[in-house]
Amino acid sequence: MEGFAKLCLLLIGAGFVSCSDELGAYIVNSNKEDQKACGVLQGPPGLPGPPGNPGSPGIPGIPGNHGTCCASSCGGGAGGIGVKGDPGPKGDTGPMGPAGQPGLDGRNVPRGIEEGITDSAIVKSAFTAAVTQTIRASRNSDKIIVYDVVITNIGGNFDGDTGIFTAPANGAYVFMMNIHRAAVTKSPYVKLMKEGEMQVATYDYGTSDAYDTASNSIILELAEGEQVWLQLDQGNEINSNSNKYTTFSGYLLFKT
Repeated sequence: MEGFAKLCLLLIGAGFVSCSDELGAYIVNSNKEDQKACGVLQGPPGLPGPPGNPGSPGIPGIPGNHGTCCASSCGGGAGGIGVKGDPGPKGDTGPMGPAGQPGLDGRNVPRGIEEGITDSAIVKSAFTAAVTQTIRASRNSDKIIVYDVVITNIGGNFDGDTGIFTAPANGAYVFMMNIHRAAVTKSPYVKLMKEGEMQVATYDYGTSDAYDTASNSIILELAEGEQVWLQLDQGNEINSNSNKYTTFSGYLLFKT
């Protein structure tokens, strides 16, 4: 290395010596023989330099595995429903609430039974009567039907022997008739009469069917004392037996 101009730089921090000449730079180790070859010896360490600036934050590390824990300390699942406790004591009565709004006015309706009127003043009237045999009308005149069985006669306003109902009070009355036929030669033509005038009628005609029942009903407004009955038209007949196929019924619906 003699005869060459040498420039040696001691790399103190790394512990190496760098020598440079016309041929370029080369690195030698920090042992004394190499330092002599470079023509320089390492001096004593210098004083520590001032602290450097803080470095940049490092890359975050990989998250660690989850640790194990117990339900009591790490938020385990909800427990079961506990046993129902005893009822608490009854609370004190609260204060009375404010008064409500007045209700709607009621409807005006007729007064009921006045005080002092006895049950005997209330009119009750209903009847049912039945025929258990054949009844025929002559060829020349109608025949009022009479009844050998009176089943019901509340108020006593029906007379089975005459077949006539007499209204006990002014009012609306319901009447119903059921007429049975059991012959092919005669037809049951029956009229419901009020004071001698026909109101409604039943009629069953036919020669091929001997067993039929015809019916009709009506609501009549009657004055007290007016009469109602059933009347068999001339030349016709009605039939019945102990089964009571032919019947006549009526009742007071309400007073007027």
